[in-house]
Amino acid sequence: MASNPEKHIRQQYFAITKQSVWASPSGLDDSYYIMPFDAGSFKPIPAVDTGQLNYYSSAGIMKQDSRNNVDSLTGLHRIPFSGVAMLERIAPLFMGAFQSVVEDAGTPYAKNFTPADTVLDFTQNDGMMHTIILGNYSAAIDSGSTTSATANKLVDSGATFSTTGVEIGDTVENDDTSTFSYVTAIDSETQLTLADNIFAVGGGGESYAIVRSDMVRFTECLIDNLTFSVSNRSNGIDRYAKVSGEWISRRIYKNQYPSSVTKTALPASPTILNDSADYFTLNMVLTSSVGALTLSNLPWFNFTMQINNNVTPNGQTTGGMALNYRIAPTITYTIDLPYNDDTFKALEHYIRGSNVAFDFGNGDGNTSGTFKIDGEKGVLTDNPYEFDGDYHMIRFQFEALKPTSAGWNAQYVGFADAVDWGY
Repeated sequence: MASNPEKHIRQQYFAITKQSVWASPSGLDDSYYIMPFDAGSFKPIPAVDTGQLNYYSSAGIMKQDSRNNVDSLTGLHRIPFSGVAMLERIAPLFMGAFQSVVEDAGTPYAKNFTPADTVLDFTQNDGMMHTIILGNYSAAIDSGSTTSATANKLVDSGATFSTTGVEIGDTVENDDTSTFSYVTAIDSETQLTLADNIFAVGGGGESYAIVRSDMVRFTECLIDNLTFSVSNRSNGIDRYAKVSGEWISRRIYKNQYPSSVTKTALPASPTILNDSADYFTLNMVLTSSVGALTLSNLPWFNFTMQINNNVTPNGQTTGGMALNYRIAPTITYTIDLPYNDDTFKALEHYIRGSNVAFDFGNGDGNTSGTFKIDGEKGVLTDNPYEFDGDYHMIRFQFEALKPTSAGWNAQYVGFADAVDWGY
């Protein structure tokens, strides 16, 4: 898992659609945010043969088991990811997981996420789908203007295609018409044969660019599982909050051309959660028949929130694609704390079945630059007694329960930023 985004960003597209098209994302004409994630890693599942684990592009092979694998049990593509949690890029993740958001139209552009409490029919544009692009972010191999044109040819008398390193399978775009094809033969330093006729026959003076065609696009995406974790026992960049999980998609498009994608890069200084300037704190409110007790700024070791949507396909269409998604969400927390009078009081309330509400973050989630997770209505799922070396430690591992009142308001993620990032 990545620790420092400046040192661990891979030179590969991981771009997610902006909020303006969440309701109905379409294709490469949409706007995307570049996400600084590292690749997830999957072992091949027994029911998938070798051919399914490799994506063969016209420029070579990009193995799907490094960034994507086909789940033969559900017929859904899975795109794993991991990286540091940044305020400017975390919204699509919680939106993809919860499928519900309330937001402020003006500064500080606060967003409050709670799990959707309705039946989402994705075929009727319920929920918020995303499109994800993976691929090669390298600059153009070569570019220029045509000097003449012959059917299925790129001719540039000033070019040095072989010397520049153009290869069979590279993608060629006509920048003037936004059409593209790929190289099938290198005729000479100044002429290429293309699979399609994208330049005006007999003409010239049309701009072109040549790139490696290693890009794939996944559509109808939502989060299947998402983990948000923070360690208070690490030092330096290892204290950063981290995210990991899997997007799922029912449709994949290969050989997508990157230059037609509208991309927005990260700001020069992204806001990394739980950095040295603004560490997270943990507070709890214990409620029982005798009243409420507030425990502020509790000492904590580790915090993990896991959202599992348990997505399965609901029906199939042509080619085995899912007709719809069936979701059965669960939310679990794991919080490690030292054993002391306050944490033991919280444990007693959990054991008795009393309500234990907590909030975790660096503020109220509605003030610029703040992030907060609120939770309550939990039931312990494992033995809370652990050892921290020679000392006792308490581990609250519990599953969030839906409150008796309507909605999932007891589970909440909120954050805000003074800048409107468009999502």
